[in-house]
Amino acid sequence: LAQFEDFAAFMLAIEPYGHEAGIVKIIPPQEWTGSLPNIEPRLKQVRIRKPIIQEINGGGLPAGAYFQMNIEQRKTYSVQDWFDYCSSPVYKPPLFDENGKAIFEQCGPKENTPINFDIVKSSERFSPEYCADLERFYWRNITYVSPVYGADMLGSLFDDQEVEEDSNGWNLARLDNLLNRVNVFLPGVNSPYLYFGMWKATFAWHLEDMDLYSINYIHFGAPKQWYVVPPAHRQRFEALAKSIFSDEASNCPEFLRHKTCILSPKILANHSIPMHRLVQHAGEFVVTFPYGYHQGYNLGFNCAESVNFALDSWVTVGKKASYCHCISDSVKLDVAGIFDPQPE
Repeated sequence: LAQFEDFAAFMLAIEPYGHEAGIVKIIPPQEWTGSLPNIEPRLKQVRIRKPIIQEINGGGLPAGAYFQMNIEQRKTYSVQDWFDYCSSPVYKPPLFDENGKAIFEQCGPKENTPINFDIVKSSERFSPEYCADLERFYWRNITYVSPVYGADMLGSLFDDQEVEEDSNGWNLARLDNLLNRVNVFLPGVNSPYLYFGMWKATFAWHLEDMDLYSINYIHFGAPKQWYVVPPAHRQRFEALAKSIFSDEASNCPEFLRHKTCILSPKILANHSIPMHRLVQHAGEFVVTFPYGYHQGYNLGFNCAESVNFALDSWVTVGKKASYCHCISDSVKLDVAGIFDPQPE
């Protein structure tokens, strides 16, 4: 626990591994997890506004390549409503028989179920074998049934006095890092977003804004499947993406920052581009590193929180970072002006 408590020191210790792999999973000590207060009372106040319907299409693209279109759904859900939505037969992850065949008739509740779901139970039953079955099913059926994602909701389940006292430096709303030492408010960058996922809700290949670090924590529910290309192979990955998504690349040099381009592990393997994969479970952190392209999806109903951060070594990276010019709210930081000391 002592090693874990100091966020900044912990990040410095794992930095060499993260820069090599592009991603690190961190399993907090049980003493830390056990000290966190119950978040259920706060969930009653949370509203999931305008989630996005994700239409994924492979038309006109090579096998294993897909384009994701996000359509805003003009609805608002409570967390209990969202749980109900994700538990319906259409959106619930399938079960599998002993031969690995999906069983859909067992997915949905037979009647309207009271929505007082158990946070702990919502995180259970996702064994390594079941996650692997779901991964195979995901890639075989990625274009069928458009998932809905309650993404990019400004807020934090750590940002509470009781939680702040117990989270020992890992409060995502108060991380000790460069971005929180400057007087700049950046939603989702140095102030966290909440994400309410469902089965197949996807985040396409991308780097973080300004090539920052990111940290993601699953508060409860199903795992996330992550894929990452090690930073050393970033340029080869970009070249492959540009060749496949040539129209997007010709319209915007930073088209991968749109988070609309999906490439399967198989297509990367066919082009000899290394890739790491990991499964993040409830109560675990995942940190992505600069230049580590990442993609993934949710394995069912869950709630995660994410924010960007920066270590001292990022300043050099940030000065060289590009941004998308075709989206009006693209994040752009004057890194030299903000972080370089001014002459007296």
